[in-house]
Amino acid sequence: MHKAEKLFEKIEKVSYDAMEKETIAKDYRIAGHHVRLLFAGPALVPRITPALEHLACEKPDNPDLTVHLWDTASTGCSLPPVEWGPDDYLEHGLIRGYNTQNIATTFNLDSGTLNIFNTEKNLALFWVRDARTLPYYETGSPLRNAFFWWGIRKGLQYAHAAAIGTDEGAVLLVGKGGSGKSTSALSCLSHPDLFYIGDDYVLVQKDPVPVVHSLYNSAKLNADHAINFPHLLKHASNADRLDTEKALLFINEFQPQKLRKSLPLRAIVMPHVTGRPESGYDKASASAALRALAPSSMFQLPGSDRGTFAYFAQLVRKLPAYNLRAGTRYEEIPETILSILKEASHAG
Repeated sequence: MHKAEKLFEKIEKVSYDAMEKETIAKDYRIAGHHVRLLFAGPALVPRITPALEHLACEKPDNPDLTVHLWDTASTGCSLPPVEWGPDDYLEHGLIRGYNTQNIATTFNLDSGTLNIFNTEKNLALFWVRDARTLPYYETGSPLRNAFFWWGIRKGLQYAHAAAIGTDEGAVLLVGKGGSGKSTSALSCLSHPDLFYIGDDYVLVQKDPVPVVHSLYNSAKLNADHAINFPHLLKHASNADRLDTEKALLFINEFQPQKLRKSLPLRAIVMPHVTGRPESGYDKASASAALRALAPSSMFQLPGSDRGTFAYFAQLVRKLPAYNLRAGTRYEEIPETILSILKEASHAG
């Protein structure tokens, strides 16, 4: 047995030991699949579940993905001794020697979280030493690695992107951080015809037709963005820590009617913050859309490779692409996106 498989077995046993006293099950329907989270006690529940609450569902008979979650501080169950050293931490937290065709292992030194996924069991394990120290960004978009690894096997691609749209279709907002994805997405919350799929991270499906699926109902606001959305800032879950953290919002808690779980994709849109008052748009090439989408996503995904790039390349070839000039009159952004959707629908 490979040492990665041995490690998984050891950690899986610890997770069951942690859940022996109390297990809390939470069930979700993500991109049409049932996902079950099994918590060892309540410590991690409020840190993981708010971002997923809009996808909660009844208990499935056979979940497509199961995740065990625990912390040592509240359960007393520590990780078994690990054999890797400081030089074995690779890009994205991957651990040298502990990733195989069936096992994916990462340790995030910044958040102090271990993620390990077994493809044969469709089982992911998530550990942190103390739930109280879990960073706010893990609460805003929890279990990113597990959803990425699992999604690949379901024909779904985890993407660094936002998505908004009408009931007829959505646009995928792509680009590196600071390009205007969040500003564009949050500007649309006040428009009666537009709905929110996600900000920062979504799941995309390219076949048989492009679809975008919601993962998290969260949104994060930088301090310089927050002053432009004072009506949203009052809903920040971490209002007492905005001197050190971005404002973390859970849309499900104050505008659940604005959320959609999945929508057909009509276009890829690249926002650009111009600093000018007016907003506008123009057509863009598929190659420009690929450059905006693929590197930004792959930079954050452990183990992404040419297959990930090829997936995005095939996706952008199926959709028209546009540049969105996001102006400072934020009320114009939703109308501009509606115009893009209308044009893209006619083009399709």
